[in-house]
Amino acid sequence: MDNRHVSVKVSRLSKHFQKPGDIKSSKIIALNNVSFEVGFGEMIAITGCSGSGKSTLMNLISGLDTPTSGSVCICGEDISSANPKARARIRNANIGMIFQSYNLISYLTALENTMLPSHYSSLDVDACKRKAKALFNAFGLSHILHHKPDELSGGQQQRVCIIRALINSPKLIIADEPTGALDNKNRDEVMSVLSKLSDEGHAVIIVTHDNEVKALCDRSVELQDGIIVKSEINNPNNHRKKAHVTTSDLRKREVNKVAFQMAFRAVLAKKTQSFLSMLGIIFAIISIILTVSVGEGAKNDILKNIGKISEDTIKVSTSLDGGLKSFDVTDAHELLSIDNIHQSSPVLKMSQNILGKNVDVYGVNEQYFNITKTKLVSGRKISDLHYSESSQVILVSQSFAQANDINLLNHTHNYLKIGKSVFEIIGIVENTNTMFYQQKVIYLPYKSMKKFVMGEAPLNEIIVNVKVKDLLEDSQLKVQHYFEQKYLGKDFIVDSDIEMVRMSLETATRLTVLIISIAFITLTVSGVGIMNVMLSSVNERRPEIGIRLSVGACPSDIMSQFLLESILLSSIGALVGIVSSYFLFMLITLFISQYSIVISYYSIIISSIFSILLGLVFGYLPARKASLLNPSEVLYL
Repeated sequence: MDNRHVSVKVSRLSKHFQKPGDIKSSKIIALNNVSFEVGFGEMIAITGCSGSGKSTLMNLISGLDTPTSGSVCICGEDISSANPKARARIRNANIGMIFQSYNLISYLTALENTMLPSHYSSLDVDACKRKAKALFNAFGLSHILHHKPDELSGGQQQRVCIIRALINSPKLIIADEPTGALDNKNRDEVMSVLSKLSDEGHAVIIVTHDNEVKALCDRSVELQDGIIVKSEINNPNNHRKKAHVTTSDLRKREVNKVAFQMAFRAVLAKKTQSFLSMLGIIFAIISIILTVSVGEGAKNDILKNIGKISEDTIKVSTSLDGGLKSFDVTDAHELLSIDNIHQSSPVLKMSQNILGKNVDVYGVNEQYFNITKTKLVSGRKISDLHYSESSQVILVSQSFAQANDINLLNHTHNYLKIGKSVFEIIGIVENTNTMFYQQKVIYLPYKSMKKFVMGEAPLNEIIVNVKVKDLLEDSQLKVQHYFEQKYLGKDFIVDSDIEMVRMSLETATRLTVLIISIAFITLTVSGVGIMNVMLSSVNERRPEIGIRLSVGACPSDIMSQFLLESILLSSIGALVGIVSSYFLFMLITLFISQYSIVISYYSIIISSIFSILLGLVFGYLPARKASLLNPSEVLYL
């Protein structure tokens, strides 16, 4: 036969299989030195009993398997020696396959199933969709476009399978027992369609056991034990068109726009399994965003309080471990003679049970509030006269005033009993400079403290500030030298707020890093969960993978499909986690307003990117496993 009119040329084709579990060299010979040709417009039947090699021959012709020796040329291209990608291209462009079991993907509609080959080709998808609808209409199936396979009869599913085989305008149609599962009426309709395709110039190969189907073919080839034992012409007077089928003029190179949609449909097909696989991602994202937000809120609180801490103060206190027990009140005045020391105040401290709660009581002089930068909120300050006359007046912190409903705006006198003496509250000042909680403090003149509350109690603290902050450390050394000279051999403590500022910032940073690390470890573990789900999905969807490969998908297409699904799972999980975090954030701020929480946008961005990378990394192994599957082994599971 003239090669210009040959659609399929099989030359000395052999296929050997190793016996399962046999470590010796014995082999199963499925095909042995088979040769024949099929012309354009010719419809031939491949017959033979079970085990004769029909399915093996069909797999070799379609490029789903490779031969041990020999060759198969499809429209002049050797498909048997091509690499997997090239075989997929030849199959997609030139071969349409029709299966006895229909091999329709269950979660796709009839129209989507027929469009499957076009997604792996360079055809214009919209043009293919118009062609598919026209074919549905021609087959009388326009009413089932959006039906799933389980909603169709056997005859309808077989015709959908035929439309799928025709969608890319192939030159060769391979039909595996296309009428085996049909009644006589549907069988006749299918054979009429195949005969018409042959009349139009398609080469049609039908694998069948049915003698009536065989009789309708132009020629038949009978196999027995992998060898052609008979080749006969059934219709010698039937002259088919021996012309090439016109290929589609709709081909154009473009990115496959439906790949994401196909992955999304696959994820939606098993909603429960997909949701369970996303749970780890969802909880991990919630954990990251909320913990980082809480950490950021705490860090902001620390930084805000650090802003209140005086970076120009030096505090001298007595030692608790058998050292110096008390300072002399004159020390506070003598420190002012040291260079760079600006102000000083003695500080008497004690804890008193006032109004049923423990409260810190401070005895200070008029310079204390300037040194600590504690501002008056309402009322009036303690005057110089109050200090000099040991007046029974006090200032209270905001937190103490709020806790005890003290309000100086109503122009009523407010009194408080400390010990055995009663003091008038004349003002409310800002909360003291504490890092982690709002301290309740009462302030009274130093002399009033000694006279009415503590008596001759030891002076255990002196606080000073400096004129130039940059010379703070030098001034601190001079203050230390002063006390070392005056109190020889006695232990005392000289420190400043600078070290506390450094330590607080370092602690806050370490805490944030620790929280983020734990959360990202959790996210990584959830990625392992996605990998396990995807591996399970590959095993469950082996027949689907075979279908996709049979219509022209190459291994890289299969890998991309499963990688996209994995990335989609992790991305949807991240999105649900972000939305859930927002609502939880709103609930927390609504019911627990005393804690500062700041939405951390960088944690949202980083965790989202990390989730996508997790889908890519942990989806690679399942995707690679899917891409390496042998289509001839998984298609008929």
